[in-house]
This record gives sequence, C-alpha cells and structure tokens, in this order.
Amino acid sequence: SYFIEAYLLYTSNATADFRVAWSVPAGTNGFRWCLGEAIAGTDREATVMRTGVHAFSTEIIYGGQIATFFIGALEVINITTSGTAGNLRLRAAQGTANNTDAATLRAGTVLKVTKIA
Repeated sequence: SYFIEAYLLYTSNATADFRVAWSVPAGTNGFRWCLGEAIAGTDREATVMRTGVHAFSTEIIYGGQIATFFIGALEVINITTSGTAGNLRLRAAQGTANNTDAATLRAGTVLKVTKIA
C-alpha cells in the first residue's frame, strides 16, 4: 500500500482547462481525493473549488484562467497494489481542445510517494 501526494502545477487558458486521470496496474484498489479549481472558477485566488473523491481512471477537469498564471491542484492517493506488476501513470491533457495557450503541466510539480504497508 502507498500514500501518494501529487502537487500539480499547471497553466491553462479558460477554454482549455486541465484534465487529469491516472492509469494503474490491474487489480489495484484505492481512491484519489482531488482538490483544485473547478471549471466554473473565475480567478485562481478566489474561486469555486472541487473537493471530490474519485476512481483513478475518472477524468477530472480543473479550471484554467490565463495561460501565464500558474495554478495548483492537489491529488491525494491511497493505493493498494495486487500481485500484478505495472506502473502508476499520470495522464494530463486539455479539458477542451484549444490550440491557443494549451494546458501545460509545469516544472515544480511534485509527486511524493510513501510506502505504508
């Protein structure tokens, strides 16, 4: 079992937003808690927030503002692996296709993994 904290630093315009999901090995159990700007948000400092618990493969769309403003999201993951080998993969993309100031996962993003069992 592992406890994972993903501190996501991204930029995106308000059209593209920022989509996140995870791929996990077969037989993996757990959940992820998602905290970040909702797509209805209008300002990264005073905004509508999302705080939901979801399956790994559920695509969560965090809000974007102006592509030059860095925005943060936090995903906290509790994961128990089975005997099946594999990788934990972060999948990130635009929430809505947009070729101007596309959604970008930025340097400074941190993935902290703690083995708990």
